[in-house]
Amino acid sequence: MLGIAGLVLAVAAIVALIWRGWHMVVVSLVASLIVILTNGMDVLSAINSNYMGDMAAFVGSWFLLFALGSVFGRVMGDSGASAGIAGSMLRLVGEKHALLVIMVTGLVLSYGGISAFIIAFSVYPIAAELFERADIPKKLIVAAIMVCPATLGMVMMPGIPSTQNLIPASFLGTDAYAGAALGVICSVVMFALSYIYLQWEIGRCRRRGEHFAPSPGETLSRPDDADTPPVWACFAPIVLLVVLVFVLQRAASMSATDAVTVSMLASVVAACLLYRGRLADVRRAIGESCTSGLSSLVSVAAIMGFGGVVVASPAYQDIIEALMSTSLNPLWQGYVTIFAIAGITGS
Repeated sequence: MLGIAGLVLAVAAIVALIWRGWHMVVVSLVASLIVILTNGMDVLSAINSNYMGDMAAFVGSWFLLFALGSVFGRVMGDSGASAGIAGSMLRLVGEKHALLVIMVTGLVLSYGGISAFIIAFSVYPIAAELFERADIPKKLIVAAIMVCPATLGMVMMPGIPSTQNLIPASFLGTDAYAGAALGVICSVVMFALSYIYLQWEIGRCRRRGEHFAPSPGETLSRPDDADTPPVWACFAPIVLLVVLVFVLQRAASMSATDAVTVSMLASVVAACLLYRGRLADVRRAIGESCTSGLSSLVSVAAIMGFGGVVVASPAYQDIIEALMSTSLNPLWQGYVTIFAIAGITGS
């Protein structure tokens, strides 16, 4: 019981410490120590093997994508391309539909096989411009960007090239389009309810007199339409990214991760060439954005390290055995078990 209580306490500590502004590395180490001590595990072995092992594995798998995604977002922002995209979309659908534009953009990139982590970097400059012009409070920007990539763009839409969709297919012997009708129905419901909820939140914020405000130290450029690249040039790197991912997976039989890496690199190079006269210091922009991207990577990898410690704990094994031995309907058993695993590992 002490070990199980330790898992619950560790998750509570993660929530509380993040809420108070502690860095994820510190938070994950504190939570890992709680699990280790309450489960009677060897401290040095658990930290060196389980924590660092899972953390290092995640960094190794996502190093290039995080760096390239951050560079792509920085180039799009510094060149004025994100402002051009924001302006053209607002002219097309109006400021009232800025939220819809961001949600659809995230969904399209998800269908292109782009990771939710990379979408966050790539779409942020565009979303920031749209939210500023529409005067939507910035605290809602993460929800707007990630609501589609983390739900219907990850597991619901038929054919999504995400690992969450492809791994079950490999075990069950099905293809990525299995259960297409149910997937479409769930996707439509999820998209509609998410849009309605976020619009309601925007309305609440406006009634309270809240407005868009950049983060401390953040400067958003709002060049006039005449100062932005041509519309075709603004969209070209994103179109190239989505098309290349699809072609490399289908025509070259490349894995989803490799296809996204190659496509992201090609899009960064294309953006630098297209906007070379608009980037004041390419070397500095790439260096600073790589630093930012890798800092985010370490934060995410730290929670993966915590998950590695949890999985190695005796209490985790007891919980899994208990969940798998219930007499629930198999669908409910799978749902409850996965929900519990995701909760106690923080992933």
